Amino acid sequence: MKILLILKARRAAGALAGVAEILNGHGFYVSEHKLTPRDEETAEIRVIASGEGDSKHLREKVEAVSAVIELVEMREVYATELAAEPERVSGQPPDPWVERLTREWPNVLPVLKEFSAPLGETDCEHKLTSLGVDTGAVIYGRRAPSDPPTRVEAGLMQIVAPALTDLARTKVRGNTLRVMETDLASSERVDLLFLPVEDKPYCCFLSGLVAGMLNAMPGMPRVRVEETRCIARGDHVCDFKVTEIG
Repeated sequence: MKILLILKARRAAGALAGVAEILNGHGFYVSEHKLTPRDEETAEIRVIASGEGDSKHLREKVEAVSAVIELVEMREVYATELAAEPERVSGQPPDPWVERLTREWPNVLPVLKEFSAPLGETDCEHKLTSLGVDTGAVIYGRRAPSDPPTRVEAGLMQIVAPALTDLARTKVRGNTLRVMETDLASSERVDLLFLPVEDKPYCCFLSGLVAGMLNAMPGMPRVRVEETRCIARGDHVCDFKVTEIG
């Protein structure tokens, strides 16, 4: 579980340390944070907290931290939503891993195994998703049509599914991309399980890949992607449900 907290706080009063202590006491840890000064005295702090703790009473405890002026927002978020921040899909030079994946496409499995090998379970989901997002943005950039789609279903049909032709056998059903077959989600080859947790989605890279392509399309509403079925967990297909978030 990941939660997003957006705080207005006093810049020099240790707000992040106080919030981190509260989160730790409720079974969460700060996995990412970003401080943006607003004026000489205040700042906005965005915190991503991970864990399987108890969020009950968390809001009131955070609001009680002396350095916190206001808890602007607190909600659960999806990995693809986190990974789809604009700076991740900007015009910056691709990450070396992204360059390797796009260069060796569609033979990406050895690269993904190498990338995920040193990752701990807590980092695996987010980092594989982020890698998928960045790779998807580059892939879209190389295939971008002169008249890009502006609706999710059209984006899945015209861009995403064709881009995955050599990597997976897919079908588009409304705002859901269905994957019927792919080596990235084999339930028989357990050595390929990057995220071997029974009650969690498996295809983090594919989820990010879909989100990265869609979120790179001009005029497309920003989206998050949730895997609702997974071959690696025993389902007959992998379903990636796309939801507009703004």
